[in-house]
Amino acid sequence: SLLRNLRFGSFISQRLRNYCTFQKGGYDSSEVYDSAAHAQTQFEEITTPTLWSFVERTLPTKTVPPLSDCAVGEFPSEFVPQKLSDAANLPYFVERNRNHNLPVYMNRTYRGQRRITILKRIHG
Repeated sequence: SLLRNLRFGSFISQRLRNYCTFQKGGYDSSEVYDSAAHAQTQFEEITTPTLWSFVERTLPTKTVPPLSDCAVGEFPSEFVPQKLSDAANLPYFVERNRNHNLPVYMNRTYRGQRRITILKRIHG
């Protein structure tokens, strides 16, 4: 602000410019970006089968694995697996979805004012 008010060619402004440091902020003063120098991801290609087994363990599965026949109550979340043997003796049966959850959904209509619970996969 003080330097802008002084005349550009005066002796005082030349001396002030020598003592003051200027810092440009903009495109002119920025460094040239080199994509090879700033590589974000370093990787190494693995072809050894023994090392590839460690990589496969970290990959997510494409489907939910089937539940093993384990006793009820062994799950810490108190999850109860579906028993297909009891389905023949019951008047109706609600089949689980592929994630082993009950197919209960909520449908909103009339601009979100009406909420309807939908139960799918009912047999019987």
